[in-house]
Amino acid sequence: DRTQDTYFRQIKLPEPEPEYGEVLVKVQAANISSDDMNETSEAFLIPGRECEGAVISSGGGFLGWTLVGKRVICLAETGTFSQLSIAKVENCFYLNQKVPLGGGLGSLRQLLAIHVID
Repeated sequence: DRTQDTYFRQIKLPEPEPEYGEVLVKVQAANISSDDMNETSEAFLIPGRECEGAVISSGGGFLGWTLVGKRVICLAETGTFSQLSIAKVENCFYLNQKVPLGGGLGSLRQLLAIHVID
């Protein structure tokens, strides 16, 4: 029982800028979950929380700078159904170039679960 206002639509936003401890990711692949589909709050602008892409800039910090130019999978702070997304460096994981595009998606939740269990 959705109204037309709850469907996805394209909007133009300013380019996000990473703060200290964050990176800017050029999104190459993203997935969407049922949580994204069920979100109805006004503050929710861009769906998606997981993405695969290339880090194009850092807001500062050693780890952030080491990720610039690298391909990563990440849990993002801003929606991933966009060209650019912000992620905290501790939520980014280096992705080997041999992994095909989109091949890292879906493994992020498993990777985080293993990290928490460890």
